Amino acid sequence: MMNRPGPVRRLRLVLPLLLAVGGCDQGDISAADRFAEDGAEDRAGDDAMPPPADGPGASDEGAASGGGGGGGGGGEGLLGVWAQVTRVTVMQKVPVADPFANVTRSYGVAEIVRAEGGGLSLRERYCHLDLTSVGAVSISVPDAWTTSMPIIEAPLDPAGEGRWERQEIHQPVGARLEDPVHDPLPTEPDDPRVFDQDGDGRPGVTAYLGEAAEIYLVRKERYRFDVNEDGPDRLFGHIVDTSEQVTLGAEPPMFDMPIEMWPHEDPDESTVELLRLEGPTACEELVPRIPELFPDG
Repeated sequence: MMNRPGPVRRLRLVLPLLLAVGGCDQGDISAADRFAEDGAEDRAGDDAMPPPADGPGASDEGAASGGGGGGGGGGEGLLGVWAQVTRVTVMQKVPVADPFANVTRSYGVAEIVRAEGGGLSLRERYCHLDLTSVGAVSISVPDAWTTSMPIIEAPLDPAGEGRWERQEIHQPVGARLEDPVHDPLPTEPDDPRVFDQDGDGRPGVTAYLGEAAEIYLVRKERYRFDVNEDGPDRLFGHIVDTSEQVTLGAEPPMFDMPIEMWPHEDPDESTVELLRLEGPTACEELVPRIPELFPDG
């Protein structure tokens, strides 16, 4: 039996049944095209929403250190704190199976603030993540992974009447990248850029495939989305996630195998929803309210 650290939460992973995820670069494909047509290293466990620290994790526009929030003023009614859920569907292909869809849900707190340039900026904090089970095997990660994720910030730009676009971010996980936008992920556990982000003594971050295996990996979170105003207290739209993931190793080693993954071709299968929050906004307050706020998951 594997020696797991502490309680676990399911994370937005895309590991297949009994196989580890290998390196894969999900390039822009039809989902990204349809999106266009449709128009801090450690967080230290503090649930408050402070300004993000300078450093790796930038968007292409440099938003991680405060962002520009292009487009000038406007959007005054959007300022404030929101509960957020992203529902991402990806396709996967392993050597021994046909392609299949995998759905993950990431819950968190988002704050829309006025950026220095006068536009809007969106700050996101992970609170709880769920993965649709793959067969009978539960894929999970320690809470240390979730709490180690930094606050992610990027501009929220106007894109038409009542429509907003959150620019793409590039956030490394388990690796320190000097240029998160262009630097490739490490492929070996002894690469000096790899670090033990979840503090379990293993390279990168660790995922558990039931009781069968430990998977050591690094990721580059890369996604963008657009939302439409649906009244004063709800935003809804589509997300395009082209994240990358590389497996550094596994125990037992037989689980260190590659998998292909790419965004689902139907943009309606990957969505983002924000609901305005009143009162306490800490993760510990939000998580028990998830069934109430998002009854459909």
